[in-house]
Amino acid sequence: MVRIIMKINNDVLYHEINGEIVLLHVPTGNYFSLNEIGAAVWSGLTEGINTETIIHRIGDMYDADCETIKKDVEDICTKLADEGLISP
Repeated sequence: MVRIIMKINNDVLYHEINGEIVLLHVPTGNYFSLNEIGAAVWSGLTEGINTETIIHRIGDMYDADCETIKKDVEDICTKLADEGLISP
């Protein structure tokens, strides 16, 4: 498993509301909302931990197989990167 540390871009504002994370990409004005799993990924990103650790942390929180969690985390990170919210 690859240990990648993704960084939150400086032009992103975020706030937790009722267990969800709301993001604002300042240059575009686009808002995003992350569900519980997305919020767990974002929390790990704010701590500067690698994706492998995020996957294991989510695995400890939820009853799902590692491959499913890995795919979900990778999908979330890809979408966040595509929107310019995070980068390697």
